[in-house]
Amino acid sequence: MIETIPVFPLPDTVLFPRTHIRLHLFEPRYVALMDRVMAGDEHMGLAHLRPGFESDYFGAPPIYKTLTSARVLLADKLPDGRWNVLLEGIQRVKLVAEYKSEPYRIMKVRPLSDEIPPEHHGESVRLMESAARKVESIAANFEDGERRLTNLVNLHQHPSIVADVIAALTVDDPYTRQSLLEETNAHRRLKLLHVHLDEILTQLRQQGVEINLPHGEAE
Repeated sequence: MIETIPVFPLPDTVLFPRTHIRLHLFEPRYVALMDRVMAGDEHMGLAHLRPGFESDYFGAPPIYKTLTSARVLLADKLPDGRWNVLLEGIQRVKLVAEYKSEPYRIMKVRPLSDEIPPEHHGESVRLMESAARKVESIAANFEDGERRLTNLVNLHQHPSIVADVIAALTVDDPYTRQSLLEETNAHRRLKLLHVHLDEILTQLRQQGVEINLPHGEAE
């Protein structure tokens, strides 16, 4: 189903479905965008700007065509009109068309499927469980405040959900995050995540950190 939504494009920021982000909106055009969303109880889109956006930042610089539709969970409008908001990603969507609009951008998007081929379901569940164990091993080396990594990975959820949560928590590079957002095959996305997690584990070992994985768990 095609949906028309206002879109907030950001540099170096990629939101995954089923995850959250806090934003402070202060530019007049994005204050107006949030006013619209709150007045109409609409969804909004969060898009990642392509490299080179700086020359046209205040215009309509190119964005990646795979973005995330989001809903507002919490919103606090400050006395001067600015907004503090908490957004939750809903689903991956694809840019279909963009309308000329002022002061913010309006786009027509269609939802993207996020599926696991039936023949890969069993392996995907195993990859999900293995990825969660690796995240637990990584989280054990952070301060107590960072141990939320372990708590937020719920093995009773669908592998695609766990993949997105792990990506949101462990992948910092925005372009790697974008490539994971664009991968709609959750089985392949879990495989890519394992490569990333193994790189983190290798870096920790090189720093002299002892990593304990469950018996039989390999990188």
